[in-house]
Amino acid sequence: KSIRGTDKEGMFDRVLCDVPCSGDGTIRKNPGIWKNWNQLGSLALHPLQLSIALRGARLTHVGGYMVYSTCSMNPMENESVVAELLRITDGSLVLEDPRERMEGLVARPGWSTWRVLREGKNRTRKAMKDWQ
Repeated sequence: KSIRGTDKEGMFDRVLCDVPCSGDGTIRKNPGIWKNWNQLGSLALHPLQLSIALRGARLTHVGGYMVYSTCSMNPMENESVVAELLRITDGSLVLEDPRERMEGLVARPGWSTWRVLREGKNRTRKAMKDWQ
């Protein structure tokens, strides 16, 4: 059982973490997003996104795949969450480029590191504590 005693860890071969996001990647179909968009929204979502990704990692079987997904173009919600996830898990996870296995996929490599700008590190420390 997991630390919380409710679920088995590593029970899924594939996990999709489609996390809540600012939605700035949907501006073509929802142009009203720009009226309320600011960087603080992404900063506020970062701890929740990271927490969901860490839970997804715990549920992924060793050798399985976890996909992290948002509808945002903001690196604070994408690369920075993935970079923090990789840092916290300290080698337990590997970032893979799926283009070799998915013929016809048009993509560019994401960044492997990103600096998270925020006032304090307490939320990240809490996510780290929950991971361990």
